[in-house]
Amino acid sequence: MLELLRPADPMPARLWELVAVFVLGSILAALRIPVRAWESPWAEDAYEFLHRASTHHGPLGGLAELVHPYAGYAAAYQRVVAWLVTFLPVPSQGVAISLSGALTQAGVAVLAYVTVKAMAGSRAPAAFVAAWVVALPLGQEVVDNLANTAWFLLFGSILVVFWRPRGTTGAVTAALVLAFAALSTPFGVGSVVLAALVWWVTRDAEMRPMVLAGIVAAATQVVVMLTAPARTMGTYPNPPLELLRGWLRRVAGDGVLGVGRYDPEQHVHPDVTVGVLVVLVAALMAALVAWSKGVAAVSLPAVLLAGSLVLFTVTLLPLKVTTVLVPEASRYFVVPALMFLTALALLVSTLHRAPTLSRLLRSGVALAVAGACLFGVLSSWHANDMGRSARPTWQSQVAVARADCANHSARHREVLAVSPVGWRAVFSCRYLTR
Repeated sequence: MLELLRPADPMPARLWELVAVFVLGSILAALRIPVRAWESPWAEDAYEFLHRASTHHGPLGGLAELVHPYAGYAAAYQRVVAWLVTFLPVPSQGVAISLSGALTQAGVAVLAYVTVKAMAGSRAPAAFVAAWVVALPLGQEVVDNLANTAWFLLFGSILVVFWRPRGTTGAVTAALVLAFAALSTPFGVGSVVLAALVWWVTRDAEMRPMVLAGIVAAATQVVVMLTAPARTMGTYPNPPLELLRGWLRRVAGDGVLGVGRYDPEQHVHPDVTVGVLVVLVAALMAALVAWSKGVAAVSLPAVLLAGSLVLFTVTLLPLKVTTVLVPEASRYFVVPALMFLTALALLVSTLHRAPTLSRLLRSGVALAVAGACLFGVLSSWHANDMGRSARPTWQSQVAVARADCANHSARHREVLAVSPVGWRAVFSCRYLTR
């Protein structure tokens, strides 16, 4: 059971591979929106995280707000990154906090490369999943901003549960990813529960430090959520059958073929045909793998696929998010889609190495899946920047604010416009002119 759920990589990734994935991932993630849009920080990035980090002084001042609740839960990772950004010159902080999202995506892409390589024993599926972390053709509001990085961190925390690292560095990395995910999003608590279940099934002693770190972080998150101000929810009804349709529509369908295939003027897309076809292909691959290499060979892809559906359901039930409006809250579908795509990559990789099957069949299935995914990425590559390119730049606003601060005391506050339209961030003259 240990080898099925937590396989060890017989050929660990080399340093040059990790560096290449991180550099390419950073560039790809950053360039999904116009460079001009980097200069307009996203909503909560400036309004909440950078603002609160700027109100504390001293080397560790910004960390005082580590578990301060926002929207009803702790967002520790976002606050740590915002605190680090405050050490940069103020005019460059707008670009820095925007690109912190791209760097986080690239970091999770590296983690995906290492973990999937261990699961599949091959570089190709690992590179596929790593690429999809930075080029996923849905959830485009998560691109190049700090506020939504927790979704990628959540995906990383799920992957490390099924990863058996070699050495202390890997073990510490896994523990930190799981702990930060639990401290940065309520759904990270679910990753800790998953880690505890996998530890209970495998009895892997190497998992204990990671599980303990996750439990402490999850307990902290629960306390923050219980003591935070109540959060209002939406009103979209999602009966069980509609949840299944939603998963087929947004995860299996849009996760593979993307959202670029839709007419931008028509936002309602209830059709589930593409999702059904993708699932049928996945089921066919699973059946062929099970017939050729045994049922055990599909255990990990099956767990990831089931986990994708469970996470989708658990996410949508309390949040009441609609699944028929393409631009609506698609960030909630990012992690289920990445889990589903990881399962597809593992199935294709295992099928491709099945010697009892026709080479033409194996190659045909692999090319069909790769072609569909490539179409999704290319057709949905340019993400909607939500008007960030048209907003006043951070640097120009800081220059104006500094000029105004010359006529006021250090306690005077200046208001800077951020994205989208209507969002504002407030900073003191003491901070802006430092």
